[in-house]
Amino acid sequence: MKKTTLLFETTLDIYLVTKSNGIISHRLAHSQLSRSFLKQWTQLVKGTFQALVEGTIKATDGSTHTGGAGQLRINAAAAVSYFGLVLGTGDTPVAIDDYKLQTQILHGSAANQLSHAAVIVDAHHGGGSTSSFKVKRQFENLSGGTITVKESGIYAYYDASTGYNIVRDVLTAPFDIANGQIAEFRYTIKATV
Repeated sequence: MKKTTLLFETTLDIYLVTKSNGIISHRLAHSQLSRSFLKQWTQLVKGTFQALVEGTIKATDGSTHTGGAGQLRINAAAAVSYFGLVLGTGDTPVAIDDYKLQTQILHGSAANQLSHAAVIVDAHHGGGSTSSFKVKRQFENLSGGTITVKESGIYAYYDASTGYNIVRDVLTAPFDIANGQIAEFRYTIKATV
């Protein structure tokens, strides 16, 4: 009997976005494997499967919940930074029990803030032995200074002001977004047999 191995792999890619004469271009600036799905990811997936969350889940505001079954929504609108793909400046190593980024960068145009575009969950792509989709979001720096991103993640929706941290990655190298620049962060979630 042939032995089959299923590979569940996630990558994090960062693109610099430029606009010139009405043409938008993307240049890959950084890429790394994402190995940081957290304990809360498995709790929420299990909850989606059986409409019941197992154990206590800690929201990004520090409150704990036993509910939340089926809440894996990540398609945040523009200007929303409490769920969706999020960025931060912290570099503490990832721990399985993390429930938020160390130091999240909030939406805005003041110092240490980035303008958050809407999160886009691309169409599913499949064929042969691979199935994948991308989650992406653009961040524009209107702060007047350079912002150094050191961590990224995904917060799933909980309520109108709080999310659940399901992915947290510390970048293998800090990534600078200069004033006026737009960076697009993309998570590709892929299964291969």
